[in-house]
Amino acid sequence: GGWSITGGTVTNPGIWSYEGVAGAHIVFSGLCFLASIWHWVYWDLEIFCDERTGKPSLDLPKIFGIHLFLSGAACFGFGAFHVTGLYGPGIWVSDPYGLTGKVQPVNPSWGVEGFDPFVPGGIASHHIAAGTLGILAGLFHLSVRPPQRLYKGLRMGNIETVLSSSIAAVFFAAFVVAGTMWYGSATTPIELFGPTRYQWDQGYFQQEIYRRVSAGLAENQSFSEAWSKIPEKLAFYDYIGNNPAKGGLFRAGSMDNGDGIAVGWLGHPIFRDKEGRELFVRRMPTFFETFPVVLVDGDGIVRADVPF
Repeated sequence: GGWSITGGTVTNPGIWSYEGVAGAHIVFSGLCFLASIWHWVYWDLEIFCDERTGKPSLDLPKIFGIHLFLSGAACFGFGAFHVTGLYGPGIWVSDPYGLTGKVQPVNPSWGVEGFDPFVPGGIASHHIAAGTLGILAGLFHLSVRPPQRLYKGLRMGNIETVLSSSIAAVFFAAFVVAGTMWYGSATTPIELFGPTRYQWDQGYFQQEIYRRVSAGLAENQSFSEAWSKIPEKLAFYDYIGNNPAKGGLFRAGSMDNGDGIAVGWLGHPIFRDKEGRELFVRRMPTFFETFPVVLVDGDGIVRADVPF
């Protein structure tokens, strides 16, 4: 089961599945790592020979300019070609409920809407703009030498300066990633990772399910008809096994043996007490690892519970 990167339901999507795309990025990052090791070992290249003394020396401002230019070119290329589909597949684009996701080209958003983290067009425009800036800044640092006072003031000759500022840049990126992991963004593939903690605790998908069921009942559909029209993906996102707090180190037993992987949706059970009130299962917050099954009525009053 499952669905492919083009959004269709398939059993074998080929190499460019979610895992294939992830694997390609892992291999690429590994090659970058090997390249950094090579340059660490073979640092005394002819390009880093001091013209005045003839001895090898690391020209760190020049190295900075080279890396800034290369990263800017990669950034621009990703935004201008990969994301827009000009030369590449585009990116994964989905609706807010993760139902219509597929890989498609994205046009850059150059207006204020490009700053909305949930607008895919901002990804293209950001990478094009940042890449252009990186290319220009890289060329500037390759062609213009820093003033001596600035060079000494910012300790540009120290390798520790380069390393510490790089770590600071990675820390900044880590904060951005942490924020998007919590709240989500246009690039959060909930089709792969499931709901974010923010979506789960807000009952985001549950509210949409109940809205659709209520709309169906208003059109004189039966309970069974209204619930049968709920997309399987939408029901799956609200399945307790996809609670972001579940799983991981705290699973018991193998994932494909009784407690992990859902293979299909059998339908929605409706619970009622002896007075005929419909009861709802209280959501398990992501804060907890275990949570009792609590049934509440429409007014939020607890009518039954199954502690464990």
